[in-house]
Amino acid sequence: ITELCERCEWRWVKLDGVEGFKVVGRRGKSIFLPVSGMKSNGNLQFEKIRGYYWSGNMCDDDANYAPALFFYKGGKLVKDYKKVFGFVIRPVRED
Repeated sequence: ITELCERCEWRWVKLDGVEGFKVVGRRGKSIFLPVSGMKSNGNLQFEKIRGYYWSGNMCDDDANYAPALFFYKGGKLVKDYKKVFGFVIRPVRED
């Protein structure tokens, strides 16, 4: 997530009717991160306006929290969230 945020270009796009960010790396490769919403107490929220993606890491100081990427059309933020929320994962493969 840090590399995506700090070293890539983020463009808000609509792909196949779904809004989200196209994230383009220095070599021109890209991924699409659609707005995903999140689940809280079993209810889907913000599904068409915000994206919430878990990182592959855990917080060292509190096992109840993990870093995640949060974004919307106006920007992005990486912060620690309580693990009770239902966020999306975006598997990636290294070449």
